[in-house]
Amino acid sequence: MPGAAGAGSPPWPAWALPMGQRQVIVLHHLLGLPVHEVAVTLRIPTGTVKGRLSRGRRALAATLGEREQDRDRDGQNQGVRTKHA
Repeated sequence: MPGAAGAGSPPWPAWALPMGQRQVIVLHHLLGLPVHEVAVTLRIPTGTVKGRLSRGRRALAATLGEREQDRDRDGQNQGVRTKHA
C-alpha cells in the first residue's frame, strides 16, 4: 500500500534523512537535476552533492532493507520471491 509504514516510521523513508541528504535526493532523483545543477541550486560544491547522495542512498537502502525484513518477519511477504545475490 503506498504510504504505508510501520509504527513510528515516516511514510516516505527519505523524511528520516538529514535535511541536506534529503534535498539532494529530491532534486537529483525525483526532479531529475544533474549533480552540477543541484550544486548550483543549493550553492554547495559538486563534491558535497555527491557525498550527500552517496550517504543518503546508503541510508535509504538500509531503511528499505529493514522494512523488507520486517514484512518477511510479519508474514506479509509470503509468496513473493526476491532476488538474492
